[in-house]
This record gives sequence, structure tokens and C-alpha cells, in this order.
Amino acid sequence: MSIIRKLSIPIIFSIISIFYLYGIGLIDTGYDEGIFDASFLPTISVIFIFILILMDIFNSTKEKEPFDIKKIHFKPIVLFTISTIIYLIVFNLFGYLIATPLYVLAVYACFSDEKISIIKAIFTAIIVTAVFYFLFAVIFNVRLPVFLGS
Repeated sequence: MSIIRKLSIPIIFSIISIFYLYGIGLIDTGYDEGIFDASFLPTISVIFIFILILMDIFNSTKEKEPFDIKKIHFKPIVLFTISTIIYLIVFNLFGYLIATPLYVLAVYACFSDEKISIIKAIFTAIIVTAVFYFLFAVIFNVRLPVFLGS
């Protein structure tokens, strides 16, 4: 198997991560919050993703069996990527309280089976939004644009 085929998935995820990193740069809180600003945790996440990509590249060069790309379901990956890009835009325009529950619902729909309980999805979106708000606003003391970019 060619090296390009072995590296195709890590390259795709690297490109997605670069777009994500660019989106992190768009987060504007309006004032300097030091090292633990709104972009801190997303930046750490991207660094972690790049470490995992490097580990995947290293492991794929050692594999003897060819990787069967036909087993990958690309639809959830594409929908997740599009949802993340839209989240970054909506977050900057409308704030955390509108963007985050919608994003959680989109991710929930991307990675769940066809039978989605609307009540469970809405409850999950509210809980995840509240937990991350508490984590960022209370524990990390990061000012989030809560509503309509405020």
C-alpha cells in the first residue's frame, strides 16, 4: 500500500484540525483574560488531536495489513465537521447560550442511531451546556459571550 493511502486519514484530520485552530483564533472576548481565556481549552484539544494524529501516522507505518477505507462511515464525520464550523460562526454571532445547545443537538444527531429521542436530546443539550458553562465561567473564570455576542 502506498504511503499516501496510509496517510490519507491523518491528513484529512490534520486539515480539519487546522480549520478548527483557525476558528479558535476567531473567539474574541473583548478583553485580555490572560492564558486561561476562551481559547485555552480548545487550543489544548487541538494539540491533543495533533498528538493523536502523529501517533496514528507512526502506527500506520508499522501495520502490515492494508487499511480498509470502505469500513469508515464518512457521513457522521462530514456532518460533525460542518457542525463545528457552523458552531464557531454562531458562537461569535449569537453567544454561548444559543450556539452550544444547538451544537450539542447536532453532534448528538451525528453520532446516534436513527432513533433519536427528542426529549433525551434536548435534556442532554441543556445538561452539557450547563456543565460546560459552569466549568468555564465558574471554575476557569472565563467570560463567555452568553447571549447575542454580549
